[in-house]
Amino acid sequence: MIVAVIMCFYRRDDLEYFKLSVDSILSQSYNSFELFIFRDGVVNPLAQQFLDSLKENTKVTVIESSSNIGLARGLNVLIDRVTSLGYFDYI
Repeated sequence: MIVAVIMCFYRRDDLEYFKLSVDSILSQSYNSFELFIFRDGVVNPLAQQFLDSLKENTKVTVIESSSNIGLARGLNVLIDRVTSLGYFDYI
């Protein structure tokens, strides 16, 4: 069973809590998952640096938007991406 984990990041979100969330997901003992992150609009340089570092992890896909489209639309972008890949059992 392969699980897709989706989350959005917006420039006003607290980077510290976002890092904790991502680290928690990536350190799970269950390894059959992929993490999809949607960057909603422009973020500060530290947040962008963290997102760029995540791109090196094969379990993480970062999708970026240059403008803010909102949480609901961002999640829909991720769901569309995950379902188009077709090999996930759960989102």
